[in-house]
Amino acid sequence: MRRTTLLVGGLVVLGLGCGGRATVVNPTGKGGVARVINRTAIASNLKQIGLAYQMCDNPPKGPDDLLPYLDNNQTFAKWLKEGDVVVIWGVRTANVPSPGQTILAYEKEPDEKGMRYVLMADNSSVRPMTIQEFDTAPKAKGN
Repeated sequence: MRRTTLLVGGLVVLGLGCGGRATVVNPTGKGGVARVINRTAIASNLKQIGLAYQMCDNPPKGPDDLLPYLDNNQTFAKWLKEGDVVVIWGVRTANVPSPGQTILAYEKEPDEKGMRYVLMADNSSVRPMTIQEFDTAPKAKGN
């Protein structure tokens, strides 16, 4: 019984980290400085970016056009302005062929397993992709 408890407890600590949320240190951040991204929040936050993109009257041309629709949230501002999340600006998503298959925004760097979350041009689908999937997937064309 004790052995099972330790094993399960160890998996919880390994999966969630000491702070209770899953984080991944990516050694390939800007300038070789390690960066930490909350992996449990990235998919949800990309979906929020997609919804904000959809709410804009005209396709956003940069972070300043999108941030008012994200309540000027500082986490989004940091991600968008520092480039941790890359958005293809100026896309009229209604004109994108196969929007559920076309990338609109994505994590700049994949995690240590080579996976990154991407937002599709339908503004609501978020999914993880391998480096190979990402490299071959169509990207939206901005104006």
